[in-house]
Amino acid sequence: MQDLYDYRNKITSQDGEDGIISAIFEKLGLGTGWCVEFGAWDGLKLSNTWDLWHNKGWSAVLIEGDTKKFADLKALVSEFPEVTPLEAFVDSQGGNSLDRLLDRTSVPDDFELLSVDVDGWDYHIWKGLRDYGPKVVVIEYNATFPPHIDFVGAQDDSHFGASALALSKLAKEKEYTLVCCTRTNMFFVRNDIVQELGVVQPTVEEAFRHDHITYVVSTQHGNPFLTRDLPFVGTRGFKGVLAQALPPPIPASSELRTIVIVDLSWLRIALPILVPVAKLARMLWRLGRR
Repeated sequence: MQDLYDYRNKITSQDGEDGIISAIFEKLGLGTGWCVEFGAWDGLKLSNTWDLWHNKGWSAVLIEGDTKKFADLKALVSEFPEVTPLEAFVDSQGGNSLDRLLDRTSVPDDFELLSVDVDGWDYHIWKGLRDYGPKVVVIEYNATFPPHIDFVGAQDDSHFGASALALSKLAKEKEYTLVCCTRTNMFFVRNDIVQELGVVQPTVEEAFRHDHITYVVSTQHGNPFLTRDLPFVGTRGFKGVLAQALPPPIPASSELRTIVIVDLSWLRIALPILVPVAKLARMLWRLGRR
């Protein structure tokens, strides 16, 4: 049995998702089909579907809410009649739910690929999808949560997203199976076709990419240390400390505690400069008293 992670190949995707997607559909015997992606940005940047509709003749629905990015997207796909661009921010329910947006298009109910990347609401949007059953779902997760933590950010909170375990539980409810993880995305295949892949079906723990996570550890006396550099917030300098000291509202959860990490390694550079400055200031102060 092969591990899909070994098929990573980056064309426009962030962490090699292009190669994994290509391998999945090759194993499923699907040369062409329909893909849906949102937020699609300009259609190219960090896209999980560009290779499909641009190079392989797939039909696509690309959804982007930002007006400027959508203008770039529309221009990019103008020569691809099989690509439908939609300007909209996707909600989990209501008129801008994914169901209602897809109703405006020709995409079939069981289209081939759904790529979800909206930095926070991903879980809630997929949960709200009722009328369509894509064969494969690629969805962003918060890789800073260890794989044993079941956490979902509030529906109106774009800061935290969802942990790998939480998305895996949702996938199970929706009758999908986890087949792979990259550092940013999880891959789920619908249960009725997953056996056709002939690949390893890992647990969340097995699929999780541990090289992308920062842990806070402590001494026996409670002094905090990082196991590596924080991936999203710099700890050096005033800006990094301020970003941590003024965090977004923390949702009610037994799994989260607010902590501020200050990296003082810059003192090694600053102290040799500060010592003579302090001596000079002291000397001037003494002269001023005479």
